[in-house]
Amino acid sequence: MPIKARKCFVPISPSRWVAKVYLTCDNNIAVEFQHGQHVKKILPHGPGAYLGTGGVPSVCCLYPGTQGDVAENLYDLAEVWTYIGEWVHAFLYKKFGYVLVAPPAGCGNCNTSCSITLNPASPTNGQAVTITVTVTNTDGSATKGAAPQGAVTIDVDGTQLCQQTLPSSNEASQNWQSISCNWTASCNPTNTHTIAATFTPADSDFASTNCSTAVVVSGCATTTCCPDGLPTTLHLTIAGSGGCGIDGTYPLTWTGSQWSGTLSNGCAIEFYCNSSTTPPSCGFGLVVYAGPAGDCTLCYEVSTCGSSSGTWESTSCSPPNWTSNPTNSIAATCACSGNGATFTITQ
Repeated sequence: MPIKARKCFVPISPSRWVAKVYLTCDNNIAVEFQHGQHVKKILPHGPGAYLGTGGVPSVCCLYPGTQGDVAENLYDLAEVWTYIGEWVHAFLYKKFGYVLVAPPAGCGNCNTSCSITLNPASPTNGQAVTITVTVTNTDGSATKGAAPQGAVTIDVDGTQLCQQTLPSSNEASQNWQSISCNWTASCNPTNTHTIAATFTPADSDFASTNCSTAVVVSGCATTTCCPDGLPTTLHLTIAGSGGCGIDGTYPLTWTGSQWSGTLSNGCAIEFYCNSSTTPPSCGFGLVVYAGPAGDCTLCYEVSTCGSSSGTWESTSCSPPNWTSNPTNSIAATCACSGNGATFTITQ
């Protein structure tokens, strides 16, 4: 039967017949034996007191009765035992039955998997959600295999939410461990979010793993302008504003109902989705407040089909590319403005 090793070592002080000791991913002791090795005592006592030369591989024995805490304790003892043959006689010989197995091909990298659960599973906007990530040693049995040790990072929509270390005090009673983080369900930038987790092992015993899941948040105001989701941040470029002096590029952030930003003079920008307007190319409107000496009055309003063009429409939300036509000033309410200003929205 094949086995996979979590840890292994070649004894510092070998015997004529013990070549290697393994702690398996399933928390069992296995010993690889050889024959024909010559052993010479070179120190009075302690690890390294004996020097082994020669010898050829013989058999590998797995001791199922050691599974769990016993195996971990025996492995720790074997690493410091003065004479490894004596360790076998003291703890394994005629005390535990064995089965013959093929020696593991290597040591470490026990396979792992992860899973994500949410409580509540279907949250509403603004509700507190507990995200739990469970990492499992899939090469170990459910009740006796070693639990993975290391750190878990949880991301929401690509942004790190938290990082925690898996507990290590499971006393070899299970092959999994969990961590939890809290998240507030949101409609920003959309009502659908991706929760992802990455496990980074603390040492070479275990392999890394990752997993993800999607959650749909209810209670979000629906907008039909962008059925495939709204970008969190857009950018407005203004040119030809004349005496208003607001030419430049400004970031706009989605607030849950519109994109909002601030001009260099402190006045507001609003870009919104007008889902009731048809055809789809009329589905967006832009309002810019500006005025002399920072007098933030309604200055530009672009919200009709004749005032905008471009490819960003309700059925094609990405990439955004919306440009106004240069006939959009409201001179009566904005003394510094004039005809000819253009407005371009990009991501």
